[in-house]
Amino acid sequence: MDIPRIVAYVQSGDADPTQNHYIPLVNKTGQTNKSLIKLNNKPMIQYVLEAIDGCPYISDIVISGIQPKDIEPYSPSKNCHYIQSGKTAFESTINGINFVNSFENPPDYMCNIPSDLPLISTQIINKVFESIDWSKNFEIYQNWVREETIRHHYPKATKKIQKFKNGHFAGGDFYIYHPSILTPKRLKITEALMKNRKNFVMGAKVIGIGIFIKIILKILSIEDILRRFKKLGVRGSIYITDFPETCVDLDYVEDIDIFEEYCQSLNRDISNDQPIIFMSTDDV
Repeated sequence: MDIPRIVAYVQSGDADPTQNHYIPLVNKTGQTNKSLIKLNNKPMIQYVLEAIDGCPYISDIVISGIQPKDIEPYSPSKNCHYIQSGKTAFESTINGINFVNSFENPPDYMCNIPSDLPLISTQIINKVFESIDWSKNFEIYQNWVREETIRHHYPKATKKIQKFKNGHFAGGDFYIYHPSILTPKRLKITEALMKNRKNFVMGAKVIGIGIFIKIILKILSIEDILRRFKKLGVRGSIYITDFPETCVDLDYVEDIDIFEEYCQSLNRDISNDQPIIFMSTDDV
């Protein structure tokens, strides 16, 4: 079926001073804006923009936190909009959604691809879009990545793993969602989830005590998360991939050299990866 109109949102901005692991990163690179850290003499955000720029399904790119001069002489060929970053990731998300909703012709979906995913490729973005059954019209698609593929392709990268009954996964940052998803009722819980996005246990507390207890007992399943989404009135899907590039992000100073090494071999062949698995609120 036809793929709907999609706008990419690339969040960048100052390294969050409340996150202690960012301090060595800032001190070593001299960049308070993490997206502008140089990897092989190229700003990290440029890798992300190049991958998005090659995707035929994305009409526009919205970029927060930088200006065109920050990435010169590079300039994406797609129509780019530069907006102000918020003080927090949540504020930046709201800024982006409000900006896209102000379009004379808002897109059907936004896709969130943060500026610290330099390993992502056009092929991966295309594959995700081409695998979705858009007729289901879910409000959001949330990404999880199998641990074994992270360890296989990027064994040196630092990544937190969550243990589910279904297997071991890391949360990906390649979200796809309706620009209208954040209704007033959902704003508060979304802010709390984003504040605790690096702490799965705290995030689970926000979602509900039942989820938290199952984490403690190590019996949580992906279906449990989908059931909770359903109770919150969210109609969505979790998609599971073999694409570590959507979750392996640069957060720690000790990973800079590792990312420079990995960025020298981009566009990994994904033809032999397992098919994407979709699980949705309609299935639970």
